[in-house]
Amino acid sequence: MRGIEGAVKFLEGAKPESLDDPIANLDDQLRKISEQQFMMATFTLGTNETPSSRNLSDLHPQMQARCLALFAAYEEKYPAASKPFLTQTYRNPADQDTDFAKVPKVTNARAGESLHNYYPALAFDVAFKKADGGLDWDPGLFDHLGCLAPSVDLNWGGSWHSFHDKPHFQPANGNVMYSWENARDGVEPVWTQEAGAPSMVNAPSMVNEPIVNNGVDHGNPAAI
Repeated sequence: MRGIEGAVKFLEGAKPESLDDPIANLDDQLRKISEQQFMMATFTLGTNETPSSRNLSDLHPQMQARCLALFAAYEEKYPAASKPFLTQTYRNPADQDTDFAKVPKVTNARAGESLHNYYPALAFDVAFKKADGGLDWDPGLFDHLGCLAPSVDLNWGGSWHSFHDKPHFQPANGNVMYSWENARDGVEPVWTQEAGAPSMVNAPSMVNEPIVNNGVDHGNPAAI
């Protein structure tokens, strides 16, 4: 969990070249994920040997499908708006503890207490990019994207009561909060929609665009 303010600090300090790993042909890549892979995907607590990532491929296959479906739904409804892209999928335990120790606090989760820490990851975070490449922190963009989450079987962190984490998405789990304790115990989320449906693979190409720090617009980030 970062919240918008934490995401701002994270991207301000990031070197663009260290995060620039665009994924090409996302539609074709997702179509290659067979139904057997969807049904048999397993996850475990990640290790520090696996680097933290913003790659779609480091998400649980079910989450890959839902991420693409979410972005496609947003693109269809808001074609002229700033575009979402991935800023975090897997986060290794060392980086999680580093985030936990930051002041001011950007997360309440220690290593193992975030769905980002499991591999393949069970959560992803997003930010938004303007047409000119600058980052857009308008909270309304996160609201628009978050409101679409239930339609693709995702739970949006901005809807939580205790901590509003607008950049964060995780399994809806049949509308019962899926916790890191569930992941730790190897309990698979409840998936109530078919991940391989055609509507879930008609994805735009902006899922993993490079991050550009020039022209960052802080907008009016939410005070979280």
